[in-house]
Amino acid sequence: MYVNAQTPFSSDMPVGRAGVVSIPMNKRGILGTDRYFDPVYSASSSLPMEWSEFSAVIEEINGACSSAFPKWQRVLPCGMTACGFVMGVLATFLMAMTAGPGPPNPLAMFVVLAGFLLFSGGGFGTVCCLSKGSSTLVSKLRLKLSELNARYAEKGIDLQLHESRHLEMFHRTSSDHHSGGTGVRTVARYTLVVQVLGSSGQGAIPSPELIVAQALQGAFAPPMQANMEP
Repeated sequence: MYVNAQTPFSSDMPVGRAGVVSIPMNKRGILGTDRYFDPVYSASSSLPMEWSEFSAVIEEINGACSSAFPKWQRVLPCGMTACGFVMGVLATFLMAMTAGPGPPNPLAMFVVLAGFLLFSGGGFGTVCCLSKGSSTLVSKLRLKLSELNARYAEKGIDLQLHESRHLEMFHRTSSDHHSGGTGVRTVARYTLVVQVLGSSGQGAIPSPELIVAQALQGAFAPPMQANMEP
């Protein structure tokens, strides 16, 4: 069980490995908070760091994440989509009220065009902003962790961002709610690992680069051939 930011220690938390603290990145929505990580701390972690210092490090990491992907970049495309939808409804009323034998009302046509552009631009912008923003966030976060690793090298403290990916099924529906289907998407999860390095410079949990190298080595290793007796 994880504790909140106001409780530095908890005996109910799983012990895990000594000298290791793992903090999963919080799930965030479009209007979610900018607390990407909570300063979860266990008495069994044995980190050579006081609670106040540990909390300050986590807040520094959260600040770097927030500056890399500010909330306005997430909100602006959604606001454009909402405004486009409202203008489309308004344009429908204007065209109905000004309908007649003559040409369409110029104001109504302008509202239709502006609403379409806002709605389309908002949908396209949401995809682009989320993709670009997430990529920038991870890049800036790794730079911040490198800076912190250099700062705490003398204490033997190492901070790494571990990434895991898995497939997740989802259900999609059409606009008429009568047709749709099931799809599969790749979901990424990030975990901040803070650990104490040993005398050899190795931690209890290998670095992400070492894990990837070991995985690639296992993937491209030649298959073992069974010994056959004559």
